[in-house]
Amino acid sequence: MKFTKKLLAAAAVLTAVSATPSFALTTTIDFGLANNAGAPSIVFNQGGYTVTASALVTDNARNIIGTGNVTQTKHTTDVNGGGIGELNNAGDTSHDIDGAILRNDLVQLVFNKAVKLKSVRFARVDSNDYFDFYTLAGYQFSAATPFPLAQYVFAGGGVIGKVFGFGATVDTSDYKIRSITVSAVPLPPAALLLVSGLFGVGALGRRKNKSA
Repeated sequence: MKFTKKLLAAAAVLTAVSATPSFALTTTIDFGLANNAGAPSIVFNQGGYTVTASALVTDNARNIIGTGNVTQTKHTTDVNGGGIGELNNAGDTSHDIDGAILRNDLVQLVFNKAVKLKSVRFARVDSNDYFDFYTLAGYQFSAATPFPLAQYVFAGGGVIGKVFGFGATVDTSDYKIRSITVSAVPLPPAALLLVSGLFGVGALGRRKNKSA
């Protein structure tokens, strides 16, 4: 009887989680809460997620050719300021994610678990800025930063993964990543099927014991 109750409870929890609307589990990770002069990587712990930001350098064909330092700027009251950028040469004083001849910035974000990336908010943007978007599979697309709102919403409800990158190849592009909004990845139907199957096996065993 106790085993059956536990199975019923587990099934109820899984059903509730799977049926929970994704917006209820949405978290915004703010990268503009502190200042950091620059480091090979910066770790953020917010909303139950651990995100490691690191800096890479690409050529004009978007091939990774080196590394840089991630920088972080506190945004205070500036609605279009603050966030993470990149420093990959001594002459870079703005620390934006920018495009340059042969040495383009690319900030990579690595999560401790899979998420659905729903949107990104930029800082220090204008109408000349374009961002390149990467996943673990490599370069995906390039798009204009939505000036002046500075928030880009991914189509189809979001992109699922653990590794996301934001870079710049166009020479006029220079921006920071102020925040990203993610949601938990819904449990696959297989998880519910597994619990249902275990419940069925438990119930069958209970009936057999009664028959004996």
